[in-house]
Amino acid sequence: MRKREKPMYMTVIFKYVTGVTVFAGMFAIMLTASTALANENCLFWKSSLGICTKELTVCTTKLLVCTKNLCGCKTNLNTCTDDLEAAQSELQTCEGDLQGCQSKARVPKTGQTYSLASGDDGDLQLGVPWPSPRFTNSGNGTVTDNLTGLIWLQNANCFGLKLWDEAMAAASGLKDGDCGLTDGSVAGNWRLPNVRELESLIDYKFWGPALSNAAGTAQWSEGDPFSNVVIDYTNGYYWSSTRYTYADGVWWVGMFSGDSLFGPAHESVIFYVWPVRGGQ
Repeated sequence: MRKREKPMYMTVIFKYVTGVTVFAGMFAIMLTASTALANENCLFWKSSLGICTKELTVCTTKLLVCTKNLCGCKTNLNTCTDDLEAAQSELQTCEGDLQGCQSKARVPKTGQTYSLASGDDGDLQLGVPWPSPRFTNSGNGTVTDNLTGLIWLQNANCFGLKLWDEAMAAASGLKDGDCGLTDGSVAGNWRLPNVRELESLIDYKFWGPALSNAAGTAQWSEGDPFSNVVIDYTNGYYWSSTRYTYADGVWWVGMFSGDSLFGPAHESVIFYVWPVRGGQ
């Protein structure tokens, strides 16, 4: 008996249904995979969003701290500015005081420490303090007075007794090579001191002579710092360049007791010469 064949359309329908079924299965598999991937990506982005949110919070906190620090810096800057203005004001005041001091001649101490009564010189000891050391031997035939800045010839009796005119000329002509000098000085650098300059050497707590040693702590002795200082009570005076207006006289200063006297500058009066350099 002859087998009955399926109609052609049935075969086509079967193949179509089979293809659709396979496609649907593949689509379902792809959809499942896509869903899983989407879920995984969603979890990743959620995690990333959480991290970003946390980092944003940290950044915000740091920003607040920086803002607070910036405010503190501004406050400190304002304080510094105020302090600077105050310091500048004080500096101007100090400069004014300094100019005032520089315009005034301050009187040094006499050196006297012996007191006879309350309120006397030995008790109060007023004046500009003496430096330590008082004198410096420069090693070139000169001695510098650290109180006045004057430079004295170390040899206090290089010229012997002179008339006043002779004393003026001797002091002015002094130069390197004379009287033990190796200071490079030339004629005209030295001069006869005025009466105040001679008196500035006196230490009134001593007598015979009224001079201190280089340190300013004890009485003068030969070579400390000066040499050949004349301490003759009757005639041990040094000429000054200061004239005494009345009677056309001149002042002189004795190193024995530190006394200052005046008298005529004529041919019968001779005293000693102690040249000096410097001075304002």
